[in-house]
Amino acid sequence: MTKSIANSNNQALFNRYSFLVDRIVRKLANKYPSHEDMEDMKQYGYIGLIESIKRFQPEKGVKFESYASIRIQGTILDAKRKDDWVPRSVRSRVKEVKYVYQDLKSKLRREPTSSEMAQEMGMTVCDFMKLQGRLDTRSPLRLDQEDENGATLGSIVPSQEANPEEKSEKNALVSKLMNASATLGEREKQLIQWYYYDGINFKEISVRLGVTESRVSQLHSGICKRLRKRIAA
Repeated sequence: MTKSIANSNNQALFNRYSFLVDRIVRKLANKYPSHEDMEDMKQYGYIGLIESIKRFQPEKGVKFESYASIRIQGTILDAKRKDDWVPRSVRSRVKEVKYVYQDLKSKLRREPTSSEMAQEMGMTVCDFMKLQGRLDTRSPLRLDQEDENGATLGSIVPSQEANPEEKSEKNALVSKLMNASATLGEREKQLIQWYYYDGINFKEISVRLGVTESRVSQLHSGICKRLRKRIAA
């Protein structure tokens, strides 16, 4: 490649690296066979490739193919979250969730917590959180993912035990965790979204945020510490 991608022919680069879109779409189609349409994913993938060509900075020492692959997949997954790619059985509960939310908000004169929403809907907090995740077309939050410093969101919440009292305590703490997470900044929320929900590693996140992998690890550890303090308060 030339020293600066800005001096290259964009169409030639697009043609040269369009195979990345096909490769990533095939991988994602296998992962989400019942939800994604391959042609739609390709269109989003091409948008990601075009953005990669426009924004690539070779001076950062990252190979274009690696950078573009991350951005293409990110563009498709972002579109997946925004689009209405959820089962009808889940969509049918959207109106119920909205109704309960508005009803509780009116009665309590504040935002209802996950625990209050779950109780009103006759569900456990964990089941309600799973429903929220499915409505957002996201996977359940993986609390056990650990960074290089040993920090995890799961360390904030005790492990699941057979004792009903301990289960109840865990549900309450998970609810506190979700409420505390709402106070995070936009970049912090995005980091948690990518790492815990989308399974994107720190190396890929560092490229997206334009920082070092070590800095991403520091940010993650800091978030976990702050959430522990808020939950303990």
